[in-house]
Amino acid sequence: MMNRKNQKGQIIVFVLLSVISLSMLWLMLINIGKMVKDRIMMQNAADCAAQTAACIRARGLNMIGPLNASLGIPVFTLGLPKFVWWPTPLPYLPCDWGAKAAKQYIDGIKKIQGGINKAYGGGLAFQYARSVARRQEFNSRGEPTGADGILTTPGSFSLGLERNKGEIWYWGTVWGIIPGIGFGPIPVPPQFCGILERNADRWYEQSENFHKKKQIITAYKKSSPGYPFGKNFFNIKKMPEIYTVAASRPYNDIGPMFPEKGKRLGIYAASEYLPFLAGKGWDAQLVPVGGLYQH
Repeated sequence: MMNRKNQKGQIIVFVLLSVISLSMLWLMLINIGKMVKDRIMMQNAADCAAQTAACIRARGLNMIGPLNASLGIPVFTLGLPKFVWWPTPLPYLPCDWGAKAAKQYIDGIKKIQGGINKAYGGGLAFQYARSVARRQEFNSRGEPTGADGILTTPGSFSLGLERNKGEIWYWGTVWGIIPGIGFGPIPVPPQFCGILERNADRWYEQSENFHKKKQIITAYKKSSPGYPFGKNFFNIKKMPEIYTVAASRPYNDIGPMFPEKGKRLGIYAASEYLPFLAGKGWDAQLVPVGGLYQH
């Protein structure tokens, strides 16, 4: 039979084993909790980035749409692209005065459209989506520590629009006697007086991928500094990187807003916009990564 004196101190072994086991469990819970929290945060980052990108693209379409409609007015703009006529208001002005004014006005609209398309269909959407993903979490100093960045496929921010190309006839004006009316302005084709543009940029139309607007965004975060707790104890050098995926698209239930590819008359650019005069336009929504259109 063991002496009581020999049994003293044996409880210390069990206490140490219990403390070590509980410490390991505590460290594991902290590290697992950190991973779960980061995973949830990163999914929110991907969702918010995708939704933001779709909102920016929808806003771009809503801005370009009415400008495109203004290019489809017959005579005044490109509704009939071979007959754009701004009558010269006074007989002593040059015969191409109205043609130059019309061209300057139409070129201005196209330039504004192009700027919106480049910004909202590319750089601006990416910039805002990345910023939103980054700002999903902040440290104690107020610095954003969310996603490190986002990944997308090239051209995925595109609005899916391209220019219709063809001739534009800016007619000139001569003043003369009009039977039954009297002295007034008479349109003259640009071959005689005016401006004739060949293979010119005209209104925006749907590209071949216009209806494939779903955009997939991957948000990623590298190993968090300071984690995992007890890295030397577990022989784990760093936390695993986290990647999350989300998809979104702009949509509306009215119509495309833009004419189909290959139309010869700009009047279609105006007619496609008519259903949107009530004030509704493109909106944005999240969609399943594996689906095309339905949420």
